[in-house]
Amino acid sequence: MTGFAQVKAILDTIKQNFDWDSVLQIHSANGTHLEHPLDWQTKEQLQKIVVWRYEGGAERKAVSYPLIDLSDGKTAKDTYLIKALTAPFRKQVDLGNYPRMPNGGPYLEQADIVTIAEWIDAGMPD
Repeated sequence: MTGFAQVKAILDTIKQNFDWDSVLQIHSANGTHLEHPLDWQTKEQLQKIVVWRYEGGAERKAVSYPLIDLSDGKTAKDTYLIKALTAPFRKQVDLGNYPRMPNGGPYLEQADIVTIAEWIDAGMPD
């Protein structure tokens, strides 16, 4: 059974190429919400991450995307994490989609995304 250490190792491969200044500016609504919004070190941190973005064109509204939200019967495929890793996903305010993440790649292999989704659906075991 997949545990957090394996999931973290997979996710850490995409963090190697992050421009942390850009991540901070884009995903924490210009630094007002989290110091490093995608810097997960523990399962608990990963479960609590909320990514912020500005949407709305000229009106610019800060909106949040919980990375893993399993409320109301949602499964892994419904989470922002899996949506962002697999394909463009719908914005909350603007019309249109965000690109697949991480923006510009490198993208995870489908098998790795399946592993993460199965881990989430299994209850995110240690």
